[in-house]
Amino acid sequence: MIKYIKLIPLMLFPYAYMIWLFWLENLIPDNINMHAPEIYIGLTFVLTVISTVITAASKKTTAASAAKQNLIVKAVQIPAYIFHFLLALISPMASVWGIGFFIFAVIINLMTISLTGIFAIGCNIRVCRSGVISKGTAVFISVLSFVFCTDLIVAIVLFVTSKSYEKKALVQKESS
Repeated sequence: MIKYIKLIPLMLFPYAYMIWLFWLENLIPDNINMHAPEIYIGLTFVLTVISTVITAASKKTTAASAAKQNLIVKAVQIPAYIFHFLLALISPMASVWGIGFFIFAVIINLMTISLTGIFAIGCNIRVCRSGVISKGTAVFISVLSFVFCTDLIVAIVLFVTSKSYEKKALVQKESS
């Protein structure tokens, strides 16, 4: 369970700015100190890179575990992607403010896909080092991890592939 703690900043990234939106509407009392969003974005980026390096370099992390972590991160963020898409869709109806909402939704989505793509690179390296996929496949999958929708499909395929590879290896180990 501890291995999933490092994923929290990455999983919550697209949701965290909603606190700021509530603050704008005065739903949060004035005595709460709100920090600049750049601090959170920078901290999340640094933690994501560290998590990527740990996942890629760790001998303890199995291919299936790395693929599962990648899939969890992608799946948790689906509602946020839908919300941002709807925000961008209705933003032209909001007059001048609509342009800002549209740009905001696009920027948050691009940052989110970038952060999850960076994390997916570490997972793909771990799966490649385990022998589940080739280096060429790992590079191809890493590129697809930065494309909307294909990132989730790739995460599912990688998880299923690594899980079946682990089961085959376990059966071969037991039979010998």
